[in-house]
Amino acid sequence: MVRTYQEELKYLERLTPFSWKIHKGFVPNMKVEGIFYVNDNLEHLMFEELKNASKPGGFGGFLPGMKQIGNVAALPGIVGRSIGLPDVHSGYGFAIGNVAAFDMEDSTAVVSPGGVGFDINCGVRLLRTNLSEKDVLPVKEQLTQSLFDHIPVGVGSKGVIPMNARDLEEALEMGMDWSLREGYAWAEDKEHCEEYGRMLQADPSKVSMRAKKRGLPQPGAPCRAPSRGATSTGTTSSKSSRPRASRSASPRPNSSWRKRQTHTRMSRTSSTRARRPASARSALN
Repeated sequence: MVRTYQEELKYLERLTPFSWKIHKGFVPNMKVEGIFYVNDNLEHLMFEELKNASKPGGFGGFLPGMKQIGNVAALPGIVGRSIGLPDVHSGYGFAIGNVAAFDMEDSTAVVSPGGVGFDINCGVRLLRTNLSEKDVLPVKEQLTQSLFDHIPVGVGSKGVIPMNARDLEEALEMGMDWSLREGYAWAEDKEHCEEYGRMLQADPSKVSMRAKKRGLPQPGAPCRAPSRGATSTGTTSSKSSRPRASRSASPRPNSSWRKRQTHTRMSRTSSTRARRPASARSALN
């Protein structure tokens, strides 16, 4: 039975002008308390979410961010508190900005793809060009449309690079070294990636076949939640670190694809840098 808004407020306690505590009982089976940090504007939005969700007959949509923080507090193995950072708002599973720690020694503890972050290792990269604002403004609509036309995005989209199972295994294990070997990266790219683009302990056998099947058609596409969630899920039963290159590496190209996608390399300080042909990791998320 849905509680009224006033009933929900009984489980919330203001700690400071910028923080609130969520007491156990706010959602069923909470193992620890929750806490979230907000300014005035975000506080209003968070409580408005809760108020709307408490209206009789309401259904559908995301859970309020506070409820999601409470749900995380009910996950097996959680320690400390379920915390909402100052950008917290309703998300998918976890609230956006929701963090939690779990006891590795607890056999019931979980590793959640939503908690690790579906955007982990998404490869966001800032590229420098010689274009000024006055150059871009007259063509910004065409430029934006061109990016969407040439970069696969959205649920159901697929990558532009063909890949087979062997390629995927090598990419998962070798990470950016595989991309470098296949001509999809420059050596200096490694200097700007965590672990230099490769985690030496990466073990593709720890990734489930289901996750690999879902990820197989996606290289060459920007980060997308289905692939990230599947790959993260594949490591939940192992203490092995997740292969960091599961989305940043690319499969072996054919010559015609390489000709279409690979631009002439240019100086960092001169004209626009060539678009990285490796899974558009430098493209917009």
